[in-house]
Amino acid sequence: MSYIDSLNYPFDSNYILKHSKSIKKELLEFDSFKNIKIAILSGSTIGYVKNILELFLLNNGLKPEFYEGEYNRFYENALFDNSLIEFNPDIVFIHTSGKNIKNWDNSDSEFNYFKEIWQKLLIHNFKIIQNNFEMSDYRVLGNRDIYDKSGRLNFIHTMNSKMYEYAQSNAGFYINDINYLSASIGLEKWHNQEHWAMYKYMCDVSCIPDYCFSVSNIIKSLYGKNKKTIMLDLDNTLWGGIIGDIGEDKIEIGMETPMGEMYLYFQQYLKELSKNGVILNIVSKNDEKIALKGLNSDKNCLKSEDFISKRINWLPKSENIKTILKEINLLPESAVFVDDSLIEQDEVRQNLPQVEVLKALSIENFKNYLDKSGFFECTILSDDDKKRVEYYKANQKRKEEETKFADYNEYLKSLNMTACISGLNDKNTERVVQLFNKTNQFNLTQKKYSVTDVGMLNAENSIAFSVELDDKFGKNGIISAFVGLIDNDNLIIDNWVMSCRVFKRNLENAIFAYLIRKCKNLNIKNIIGVYSKTTKNAYIENLFTDLGFEQTEEIENISKYKFVIQDFYEQDIIKITGEENG
Repeated sequence: MSYIDSLNYPFDSNYILKHSKSIKKELLEFDSFKNIKIAILSGSTIGYVKNILELFLLNNGLKPEFYEGEYNRFYENALFDNSLIEFNPDIVFIHTSGKNIKNWDNSDSEFNYFKEIWQKLLIHNFKIIQNNFEMSDYRVLGNRDIYDKSGRLNFIHTMNSKMYEYAQSNAGFYINDINYLSASIGLEKWHNQEHWAMYKYMCDVSCIPDYCFSVSNIIKSLYGKNKKTIMLDLDNTLWGGIIGDIGEDKIEIGMETPMGEMYLYFQQYLKELSKNGVILNIVSKNDEKIALKGLNSDKNCLKSEDFISKRINWLPKSENIKTILKEINLLPESAVFVDDSLIEQDEVRQNLPQVEVLKALSIENFKNYLDKSGFFECTILSDDDKKRVEYYKANQKRKEEETKFADYNEYLKSLNMTACISGLNDKNTERVVQLFNKTNQFNLTQKKYSVTDVGMLNAENSIAFSVELDDKFGKNGIISAFVGLIDNDNLIIDNWVMSCRVFKRNLENAIFAYLIRKCKNLNIKNIIGVYSKTTKNAYIENLFTDLGFEQTEEIENISKYKFVIQDFYEQDIIKITGEENG
């Protein structure tokens, strides 16, 4: 959820630059922010960059405190500045560009210069955002410049390729793609020699909002602010025409017409999003039988089975969205609504302000706006992400199965669930970090972990594990993670998270039963739990009392609980397996 619509794509860059102070004042009137610390290491002037980046972060509920590096001393600040280490940033943003390349004759030497910076920062467990290099605004060799080893464009391509390889093998290192951004804006506009000569801004000042928006998308993704699902209209959104008036044979979709081709491209784009774990749903005012005939047309790229939930009726779309969100266990702020009707857009904005409404009214803009909005910025792409749609489809089958049982516990037993509990390792670390950083509803303390943090957890002073859940309908992937710290004969729960996909399956009871067995084996007497209440995790407000804990303290939004271990905690719904079998 964003606070101010003028900061959502597409935005007016000149308006943002001109009114940045008043926009910030308006944003600070909101009171729900997460404090973060960002160090900006300078390859060019920071000024506007810091101020505009702050606006986009505030608009996503992130309140930054900044460390500003000295002008063009990013190398020195990173390697020798103790004040940077003392500031202890969550993120270091290395604000460099092609103008900071020094050695154009040796890409290995130049790459190692930057690599030395990254290696030093990663030692301190800082997340790094590094700009790649944009194309030069001239080509001495003309077209040959890109493939001749002496060409500047070839040099930049080589440097970027080395950087991409580094990113693939170093967790916590992220690339802000100014090579794409500058090309999208236009190199002639991006490379403003006057703004560089006079102000030492690496690009035209009017490009700074787009640049900062790109950086903010990476940061908000790291803090779990991405969207997870799209609610889609049908008529004049997924195809051209009103199917109820013209019939399924006359809707415009496919290669036969220019307009139909655009709708097809949009569907293909949505299909790609779906493959990376974005949940597609339909909310359409239509006759369901007629609409489904349109969906199953051979001309479509998307078919009925590509959508997890379909609400095709004459109810207000906000009501249908609420129903879908409840069905798939997602919060309103996880959703994007796409519809060609301004009336329908306004109805959803009025009744579900947490849902992001795409500011596009026609097929010419749907794909472009959705792609450039940053809603689905991907900082981690795990195997579980790619299988998410498959998991949700299996959940639909479970819901159908549930209707056959009068007793809910009997239904749960019929699923033949097995929870495989594993210690944290190289195979599951990426997914575990993602769960801790992006889970909202079942998240006890809100504490987040980096890959390095997870790697430092060991059996001597902690109990830490991940949980996979399987049943007769298939696998759910890694859906829960737990970290507890051992203090003498106490286990203090540092954090415990669980995916919304497996709510109401009794999994928390099974995990707790395993945990008690583990604690008894380690002669731990008490389990101490902490619940930090937020606007999003009310679902687990009674978790500890339901598990048998006694509340010992409550200060503002933080409650503490204690469980005295005496007997084993029994449950017979889920079978526990795995290398960490208590």
